[in-house]
Amino acid sequence: LAVVEDCAQSVGTTLGRRPAGTFGDVGCFSFYPTKNLGAYGDGGMCFTRRADLARAIRQIRAHGQRGPGDCAREGVNSRLDELQAAVLDVKLRHLRWYLGQRREIAAMYDGLLSPEVSRPTVGRCVEHSYHLYVIRASDRQRLVERFEAEEIGYGIHYPTPIHRMPAYRFLGYGEDSLPISQRAASQVISLPCYPELSTEAVRRVCRVVNETRA
Repeated sequence: LAVVEDCAQSVGTTLGRRPAGTFGDVGCFSFYPTKNLGAYGDGGMCFTRRADLARAIRQIRAHGQRGPGDCAREGVNSRLDELQAAVLDVKLRHLRWYLGQRREIAAMYDGLLSPEVSRPTVGRCVEHSYHLYVIRASDRQRLVERFEAEEIGYGIHYPTPIHRMPAYRFLGYGEDSLPISQRAASQVISLPCYPELSTEAVRRVCRVVNETRA
């Protein structure tokens, strides 16, 4: 079996000191602006140690070309432009600090949120990069209303399970065929989590979450 790692949200995450993206045949990273390492626009990267895969990926990203005007396979126009690369080159130098701040914010959430709040768990020998800090709320709408009243930002990733989207009805899953996925989609909510978030802001978010659960 080939192993493709989706590392879109896990740049900087490690398992037993090995970085995400180095376990499978290929690791796929996103440089979308909201990611831990984000460009000014769309961008991404694939990492592989296999020469044949590297050659194929380079061809596919440039119309399938193996030389000027000579396409060896079907491809797309998916090259990272120079402006995005320049932005990433600068931001990469600060990635360690970005991740350190996110981990400190997550640690504050862990310590300040009520023990009854379902929050991220981290396995042994794992260093999380906390692209998102997601909790579960049994009455999410009530929490959303409190956040909006307090002018606190939040995110819901993702509100509709894939099997309930029109594009994937052909898979044949019934409306209630994946109850765990559906329950998670109705409960998850992402708390503010970015390097510049202040301690006072974290305390305010936790106060609202804890009060709403009371």
